[in-house]
Amino acid sequence: MSGVLDDVPESHRDLLRSALTATLTTIDGRGRPHSTAVWYLVDEDGQLKGSITSDAGATVSDAYGPRRSLAQDEAAAVMVASDRTCCVCRIPGRPVQLHHIDGDRTNADPANFAVLCLDCHNETQVSGGFGRGLNAAQVRLYRDAWVAAVAERLRGQVRDIGRRAAAGEPVIGAPPERPDDVIDRVLEEAEQSARLALRHMEAVLEREVRGLLASSGWGQGRYDWTPADAIERLHELGVVSQSLHRSFKVFETGVQTVVAGNAPISTEDLLRALDVGAFTYRALTAIPRERHYVVHANLAVYRDDGGRDLVPGVFAVVLRTIGPRPRSPRDQAFLSTKSDYAVGAEVSWRWADQPPRVLGPAWYLDPPTDQYAEVASVDFQGIPLTEIA
Repeated sequence: MSGVLDDVPESHRDLLRSALTATLTTIDGRGRPHSTAVWYLVDEDGQLKGSITSDAGATVSDAYGPRRSLAQDEAAAVMVASDRTCCVCRIPGRPVQLHHIDGDRTNADPANFAVLCLDCHNETQVSGGFGRGLNAAQVRLYRDAWVAAVAERLRGQVRDIGRRAAAGEPVIGAPPERPDDVIDRVLEEAEQSARLALRHMEAVLEREVRGLLASSGWGQGRYDWTPADAIERLHELGVVSQSLHRSFKVFETGVQTVVAGNAPISTEDLLRALDVGAFTYRALTAIPRERHYVVHANLAVYRDDGGRDLVPGVFAVVLRTIGPRPRSPRDQAFLSTKSDYAVGAEVSWRWADQPPRVLGPAWYLDPPTDQYAEVASVDFQGIPLTEIA
């Protein structure tokens, strides 16, 4: 036998020739140890083999019975109520999961679930010793307080949007159309004609992938991407997963079959292709990205900080960049030779063609402060996303 045993004295080798148990301890993100039983041995090739035992999991299953999960719409409601944010630490952007508050994995009552990040979920597993973990009563209090805070924040946002709309003000960064609303319209159309609905879904996906490339800058300033080329570009960049890339290809094949009309296709096949398209669209809309909105447009630019020496043909545009979470919205001014921006418009992330033309330094009158502010940038040339797709 060779390999691991080469460095083990003969007097101790018998310890590795039969399955033995050991304790594997890992340290989590907060420096706490977590121990798990493992078995190990050296196989005939001299390789050390091991596996995590399933005893602990079996004990939990025996105690509570088969694990039960929420229905998809119920799970979505719990997540949305917590803004997909841990109710304990409230740190946005962390990976989260649904936690059974009472520890009973067979209890699938939506009231028995809380949204926790991985670290805070580990706190619910701590018991005994000097450390005090999160018990069910504490998690329930954290959950209820956070859900109430999220609801109040959303109500405030709705009131603010309503006030701005009533006053005729543009709403900066208003949430884009909900994916479910788009899909519902397509499915309603499918009740009349599955073929037309499939082509409608094709147009929806084309608009989404082009908009994603344009708003993020991943499209390298191009706006003429075909859907197939756009998804390939996003896949090459690692923005979309292999499964999402594959589902898009499956949908595309279904559309091509319908367009060609060389072979009969059943309504069931059409609806199946629509289902793949809906999944693909939802996944694309969930990709984190920056969105850029015009806050102040076409501001005069000067060579001095007193507003005396006007720079002809150059303007300042202030953009509000929103996302990806957990970053807060931020405003920044850029110089541009374009003078047709509209306040409230979502625009692409694009600069003047190569070689880049640097404008400034220059000054513009900042509307919020009524003070002259300095700015210098490459010539910004973003265009409204509504003009792209």
